[in-house]
Amino acid sequence: MTFQEILSNALIFFFAGYETTASTLSFLAYELAHNQDIQDKLFEEVMKNVGEDEADYDNVSNLPYLDMCINETLRKYPPALRLDRTCTHDTDLLGLKVPKGMVVNVPIYAIHHSPDLWENPDKFDPDRYIDDVLSINNSKFADYLSSIYPSELEVKETIETNNSPSYLDIMLSYDTDGHMNTSLYDKRDYFNFSITNFPFLSSNIPSSPAYGVFISQLIRYARASTKYMYTDFVLRARRLSDKLFSQGYVCDRLTSSLRKFYGQYGERVIHYDVPVSRMVDDILS
Repeated sequence: MTFQEILSNALIFFFAGYETTASTLSFLAYELAHNQDIQDKLFEEVMKNVGEDEADYDNVSNLPYLDMCINETLRKYPPALRLDRTCTHDTDLLGLKVPKGMVVNVPIYAIHHSPDLWENPDKFDPDRYIDDVLSINNSKFADYLSSIYPSELEVKETIETNNSPSYLDIMLSYDTDGHMNTSLYDKRDYFNFSITNFPFLSSNIPSSPAYGVFISQLIRYARASTKYMYTDFVLRARRLSDKLFSQGYVCDRLTSSLRKFYGQYGERVIHYDVPVSRMVDDILS
C-alpha cells in the first residue's frame, strides 16, 4: 500500500470507526441525563439481564430497550448528516431528470427529523421503536421509497431488525457497578459571584486603562452604527459616559479621550457629518 492509501484508510478508521461511536455515546448520555425515567428503565433492563456479570455477546443480545435507545439516538443525532451518491446512469427522480455522473445528496438529518415520517421528531422517545424498527407507517414509507428508487428495486413493507449486539451495546452495558444516576444540575447554582450589567468599570481600576476602555467601547459603538444612526451611537456612548461619571471619572479626561477617539478613528465616524465639538456636547453634556 502507498502512503496515501494508508493515510486515507487511517482517516476513515478514525472518523467512521471511532468518532461516530464516541459521538453517539455522548449524545445518548446527554439524553439519558435529560430523561431520568428513560435512564431508570434502561438501567433496570441492564441490571436484570447483565447484573454484576461481565457483558458478553449473549447477555447483551437480550437488551431490546438498549437497542431502542441507540436507534433513537442515531435517529436524532445521525453521525452522517448527509450522503452523497453519484448517479451511474440517466434516471428520473420524482419527475426530475438526473443525468449520469450527477452527485445526488441524501439529507439524512432532514429525513430523520421530518414530521411527515416521525411523530414529535425533536423528542427523544425510544418507545417509538416498540412496534417496528422505524416506528412509522411502513406502507406510507414504502410508497415514499418506491417514488424515489428505480422500479426494478423491490421495496418491502416489513423491515427486519438486526438483533446482533453492537460495540455500543457492549459499552453501554459494561461495568454497571450496581448504581446509575446521571441527572443534570444547573451549574449556576454553584456560582459564588454576581454578574453586573455591561459595561462595568470599577472605581478601583487605574484611571489610564479605564479611559482607554472608554475609547475602545466608542470604537465598538461606531462600528455597530451606520451613518444614518448617529443618534444610536450617541445613546450608547452617553450611557457609558453616565456610568463613568457615576463612578467618579472626570469630564475633562473623558472629553480628552473622546477627542482622541475622534482624531484617530474619525474615518469611521466622519460619515455622521458631525463636528467633534458637537459630539462632545451630545455625549458628555
